[in-house]
Amino acid sequence: MDLNSALSVTQIAFLDELVELMIEHWRIDEQEYGFYSYYIEEWQKQGYYHDAMLYFWYYEPIEGLNSKQVDNFNGFIKVVNGLGFTFPSTEQALTISTLRYIERLKSSCNVEDRTEAILNLWQAIDDGDAINIDNFYKKFNLMRAEHQIIQDGKWYKFDKVGFENSYQDILNRSDLWEAQYPEGKLGIYEQLIYDGESVENQADSISYQYKEIISGASEFDKPEIECKNSIRSNVLDIIHRIKRFLQK
Repeated sequence: MDLNSALSVTQIAFLDELVELMIEHWRIDEQEYGFYSYYIEEWQKQGYYHDAMLYFWYYEPIEGLNSKQVDNFNGFIKVVNGLGFTFPSTEQALTISTLRYIERLKSSCNVEDRTEAILNLWQAIDDGDAINIDNFYKKFNLMRAEHQIIQDGKWYKFDKVGFENSYQDILNRSDLWEAQYPEGKLGIYEQLIYDGESVENQADSISYQYKEIISGASEFDKPEIECKNSIRSNVLDIIHRIKRFLQK
């Protein structure tokens, strides 16, 4: 257990997985029964158990026979509650996700790793996997315009000095961003310790938050999250090309 946290290492690991699940799967509240069942089974293999899991072991609803999609999500929430946690809000999940990208940016030690961290955060912004970081997006676009990010195979135009200066600016922006969340990841997780909130309230809240994201999406086209995989493959291709160049 972290000496500064009320949560055990196992509990932190579980919440890490849950947040990652929310980030990777858009509209987690509208998945099929098999989706929830699969992850419940994976959790069980890792040693997690609560009686609420039985819903996904012995009862498979038949579409159209008194079964609603929301029932499956409610059952999933009951499992999370049974394991000791309120279901995270989309804002909490996105904050944790952004913290991870920021940490990778700050821990990168060379041009290769820093470029990869920048590209990953940049893609996360496009995918809607990060929050409250418009100034990063603008900075990355400026870096691209000034040839501080290797792109389109134009290695000879790369401004390494400009890149290093911009990276220091990014570190300053990262510190300012983290200052908005002084509680850090563990503090956010501790807020999720289950306090008895009803399953229905949690489900309604998650559904409302997704609708708010959709209605408020504009600058970065957040609803296009469904295209993540194909977009990410392009980013990975760029990263691999950068690695090959820097290894020469």
